Amino acid sequence: MESNVFKILKGTEDLHPMLEEAEKVAKYNDLDKKETLSLRLLAEELVSMLPSIVENYSGEFWIVSNGPHYELCVKFNVEGMNVSTRERLIGVSKSNKNASVVGISGRIREVFDYMSVGSDDAVISPAGKYGFATGFDFSHLWSLKQYQDNVKKDAAEQSKWDEFERSILVKLADDVTVGVKGKSVSINIKKSFA
Repeated sequence: MESNVFKILKGTEDLHPMLEEAEKVAKYNDLDKKETLSLRLLAEELVSMLPSIVENYSGEFWIVSNGPHYELCVKFNVEGMNVSTRERLIGVSKSNKNASVVGISGRIREVFDYMSVGSDDAVISPAGKYGFATGFDFSHLWSLKQYQDNVKKDAAEQSKWDEFERSILVKLADDVTVGVKGKSVSINIKKSFA
């Protein structure tokens, strides 16, 4: 079943309807208190990632439920973004670096940014280097689970693992994927209650 689709307009500041939709889906599917809280927390983490994305793009949010399996989905139309525009936006900062790349949410936003410019340089980004997977539905697909598995194998990256272990997304989500399909970039958070 698919929930109502929430339109996200470019520049939107109030994303609370997304949280309300998560609670409606939980109630409709008779999730218990703990499951409802988990779904709400995942929605909050997703909402916390979006302000810098919503500044530049319009999109949609919805939740898909299939038995005990849930997927929180956002899709943005990224037409018009290119490498030079992205570099110009980041160049506004004093350091000329993307300062928002902190924690796992920052890394997911970073992968989104690289994918939004349609650049194969996404695999060169620190998060991209470890998380790219194959996805039959996307031209590029990044997976948090793949990222976790690969970081655990790399001794040089293991020092960052404590930061990930504290993340709500890492603790609650089964996987988070960022995928490109045409001129759209999607972020999907997957969770099963079984």
